[in-house]
Amino acid sequence: MLILTLAVIYAVSGQLGLYLQGETRGITTLWPPTGVAVFFIYRFGYRVWPGILLGLFGVAYVLGESVPYSPFLMLLISILSILEASLITYFLKRNNFSPFFLKINDLNHLFFWGILLFPGLNALFGSGLFYFNGYVSAEEWPISFFGWWLGNSMGLLMLVPMAFIWSWYPSKYYKQRNQKLIELAIISCVAIYILLFNDLFDKENQFQLFFSFLLIIFCSIRYLHHGATIISLILSISIILQNRPTDGIALEMEKVIDQEIFIALIYMTGFYISTVLKQHMEVQRNYFREKTYAETILNSIYDSVIVTDSKGIILSVNPSAEKILAQTESKLIDMPITNAMHLKLGSTQENLNPVLLDGIQNNIQNFPEKEIILVAGGKSNNVELYLSQISIKHKQLHFAVSHHLYKLNGCVITIRNVNHSHELKEQLRYQASHDYLTGLVNRRDFENQLVNIINSKEQSNYHHVLLFIDLDRFKVVNDTSGHIAGDQILKSASHVLEKTLRKNDLLARIGGGEFGVLLTNCNRAKGLEIAENLRKAIDNFNFKWGENQYNLGASIGLTTIDDQTVSMEDAMRKADIACYEAKDSGKNNVFIYQGSQNSKRETDMLWLSRISQAIDKQQFELYVQPIVFCQSLQTSHYEILLRLKLENDEIISPAEFIPVAERNGAMAKIDKWVVETSIQWLKDNPLRKINLAINLSGASLGDNDFCEYLKAKISDSALAKNQLCFEITETSAIRNYETAQYFMKCSKEFGVSFALDDFGSGLSSFSYLKSFPVDYLKIDGSFVKEMVHNPIDRAMVKSIHEVGKVMGIKTIAEFVEDYAIIESCRSLGIDYLQGYGISKPFPLSKI
Repeated sequence: MLILTLAVIYAVSGQLGLYLQGETRGITTLWPPTGVAVFFIYRFGYRVWPGILLGLFGVAYVLGESVPYSPFLMLLISILSILEASLITYFLKRNNFSPFFLKINDLNHLFFWGILLFPGLNALFGSGLFYFNGYVSAEEWPISFFGWWLGNSMGLLMLVPMAFIWSWYPSKYYKQRNQKLIELAIISCVAIYILLFNDLFDKENQFQLFFSFLLIIFCSIRYLHHGATIISLILSISIILQNRPTDGIALEMEKVIDQEIFIALIYMTGFYISTVLKQHMEVQRNYFREKTYAETILNSIYDSVIVTDSKGIILSVNPSAEKILAQTESKLIDMPITNAMHLKLGSTQENLNPVLLDGIQNNIQNFPEKEIILVAGGKSNNVELYLSQISIKHKQLHFAVSHHLYKLNGCVITIRNVNHSHELKEQLRYQASHDYLTGLVNRRDFENQLVNIINSKEQSNYHHVLLFIDLDRFKVVNDTSGHIAGDQILKSASHVLEKTLRKNDLLARIGGGEFGVLLTNCNRAKGLEIAENLRKAIDNFNFKWGENQYNLGASIGLTTIDDQTVSMEDAMRKADIACYEAKDSGKNNVFIYQGSQNSKRETDMLWLSRISQAIDKQQFELYVQPIVFCQSLQTSHYEILLRLKLENDEIISPAEFIPVAERNGAMAKIDKWVVETSIQWLKDNPLRKINLAINLSGASLGDNDFCEYLKAKISDSALAKNQLCFEITETSAIRNYETAQYFMKCSKEFGVSFALDDFGSGLSSFSYLKSFPVDYLKIDGSFVKEMVHNPIDRAMVKSIHEVGKVMGIKTIAEFVEDYAIIESCRSLGIDYLQGYGISKPFPLSKI
């Protein structure tokens, strides 16, 4: 449809051009189809070129026999027309031509590519084709060339700008300008009447020239491009019609050129005037739009913004700045910035106004200070301040606005009120350095201050003392009255300690019921006196919770900080060892670190370090000992045993490190390593179908989260039911009675079996047995190894087996060391055997 529309418009405009030519087949002074072709290709793309071809053949068809050219020549002329319109469009777009004619360059490009170059090339090749095909003689060729060129140029000049201007604007543009459009229509009608239907002018009247230019100038200024296009078109057509030959005689070449130059001058005058004004208005519009945007943004942002000149005189402020400076904009304008506010450094109260003024005057981009207090209107605010230099130099800005804004050097000061964030930072800093429960300094901050003291000891003639305090019987409060009571007693105890200390001493909570005290500028004797006062204060402190009353004690370790103290870790270690010794020697006393002693605490700490290293470096190794059926001696399953393998391949028995781990809370970590390693071995050896029994400590048994941990590990491994058995000692089960019951019940749900180890060693074994859902009873080895020679031990083994048999629990005899014990167990009906008489332990990897 678009191509057909183009063809029709092209053909009609061609007929109009031929009509304006008059009764002669001489020079065509206006060829509108060129303008039609350029407009359609520019607006709708190159795809519409067939419309040009159809339109040209439509013109030829209407003319009929009066067209003496061959169809082939018509095809070549059509190709030239398509190329002309396409090339003009291509170079206009390539040079960023705007159809709104916003810049003078837009006109320049249109005149050069669309008026001079490509119409001239089209005329050159077209008239050349006529000459070589014998349709024009050598004498007629110049007339043919210039006629072709002028017709194409004038057609493009008259139609393209008008089509662009009147078609590209949205309909709302015209609705907003009804008054001006009515005025333009009236002026156009008057102009047509005066020029075409009035004898006021004759062809030789010079006033016509004056009237034409006066009219085009007025309309270009008043109505811009719309007025320029309409009036130019009216003037051009009027001139062509007034000079249209009617007697069959072509116009003289000189008159044609004069006429075309006059028309071109009218168009150029109108378009250059309207474009310059349009550009001027666009610059002004952009400036005021950006100014409005900037003011809107400044007025809406939370930060205070102050604009000054290069001397620090205030030029503008936003509402936020008015608020923080406690003055209105009218009072602040032209005021020196240093009079409007006073800046000072938060830490030293140093006056920062000279620094601010220096930053403004010397183009410093960043204000150097961060902790700034702004004082204005009698109020102080914590602020962040930023400087940004401005320098405006713009020719268009100078053209559009007054001269004093053409060159502006100054500074934009952005002030951010950080009172809230300052308070938040202080709160976060406090939370990071203090214990949330007692409000005391926490371990991290305590250690940092201890580092500072140690690093500065060389510049001081004083010694310092470090105390570790462990509250005795604190666990009893937690276990009997709950954690809420425990928290309250910690708060109360911390108040007691604080009241006993000197003003400059530092008290910190460093653990559950543990406190650290740093006694600065204090010798050992004075430190011992203060430590004893702290112990007595806690000893005299009675805590009542409900109907219960508790009396605490304090085990205190003391060490001095002097030139022999090498690090914070060294001081903490010594104080910890001293505290441990105080607790180990009866509690509620003060112990001084002696330096050369080889205490149990030091030994424990060495072992704890070795245990941690063994887990990290995989120095633990799993051994197994078979548990066999009593009658056949065939292996039923294996008990996992733990060994520590040193770097020199020395194997350390668990009897050396397990008690240390139990005393110092490290068993849960060891248990998890054993469980994870055992499960991983079973996953790596799925075809073996081997069952493993793993010993669990009381620490894991008392951990309510251990069951969920174990469930996750077993679920990920897809182990068979009862492929894992956990051995729990009778004493651990009784000590952790409720948690042991929960753990066994929970673990049974995902296919774990249980063995009660060392059964018979407790005092209430049989009464507790029915409370635990165990699968195996491992008879205590002290009975088994003497059962052949001691009838009482035999009777104990027999009774345990009989009880297990009644309850449906299998029995395992431990410490089976020879064949005589095996036969004795067989005679009693024991289900399983384990001991050196069956097999010694060997690495799990050797199965």
